[in-house]
Amino acid sequence: MLPNLETRRIGVRGGVIPFGRLIRIYQRSLLRLREGPDVAPAKLPRWVTMKQAAEYYQVSPSLIRRIIAHEQLDARRIGRSRNVRIDRESLLRLGRFAAWTP
Repeated sequence: MLPNLETRRIGVRGGVIPFGRLIRIYQRSLLRLREGPDVAPAKLPRWVTMKQAAEYYQVSPSLIRRIIAHEQLDARRIGRSRNVRIDRESLLRLGRFAAWTP
């Protein structure tokens, strides 16, 4: 998996999946994965696709889906289609999360 990504994991109903479930991404862990931005934040459109969000943080689209499922990104369906768009501001906020304390 990603070497510097700090996450807290839990089991799931029916057993434990190999890596657990993503709950929280800790402070600046996604930003540490990147050396420099490929796309300047100002040049991102207001609503980005899942693929654009994954490319921005250089992670897989499935990780972006899990982050959306745990409500750490603001995402909306567009019209009646299955296309999901992610709010640019929530995408940029993701890298600035405060550390989670139990």
